[in-house]
Amino acid sequence: MFRLPSDPETPPFTGETPLREFMTPQLNTISPENNLGEVIDLFNKYNLSRLPVVEEGKLVGIITINDIIRSETDLLSGRTPKPASPP
Repeated sequence: MFRLPSDPETPPFTGETPLREFMTPQLNTISPENNLGEVIDLFNKYNLSRLPVVEEGKLVGIITINDIIRSETDLLSGRTPKPASPP
């Protein structure tokens, strides 16, 4: 059993607790057409570290702060950023 650290009054969860009891029901999402500036703005505005990428109602990927840092590091060091792997 465990409790969410931010709320000591929350009843303890067990291995049988459904995900809906502690998942985030309203997601911020982006599309593959969003640009890097828009993604960074959302990361900052909502204190996020990853965003689901959705196209035509389907999850097509996830972008993380680490993905962006890795790509920018590659560019700064003269390496070609690796393209995304197909699902």
